[in-house]
Amino acid sequence: PAGYVPVATTQNLMAADGLLLQDNNTLQVVSNAQAKVFRLATTNNFGAATLSGTFATKAEFPTTLTQRAGNSYVLYANLDALFSGRMPAVSQYSINRVTFQ
Repeated sequence: PAGYVPVATTQNLMAADGLLLQDNNTLQVVSNAQAKVFRLATTNNFGAATLSGTFATKAEFPTTLTQRAGNSYVLYANLDALFSGRMPAVSQYSINRVTFQ
């Protein structure tokens, strides 16, 4: 792109990690510190976006999103265990379906 413009929103997206562009008017954002996935909608090509749904995640450091067959999924990466040096290290990770409220 030739340039970047901030998207105006009142939603606190602190610790936003993973992004998923669901369609041309909908963006999903996973925040590991807030343990939530936010769904933001726009009507003006992301000049501004408003909250259109939330999903509370497990407190297992959610990091990224993907989509399959019209459904969204969040990966619980458990990076908190890595950062803290917890042993034994986490060896299994879960991917869970996102259901917005």
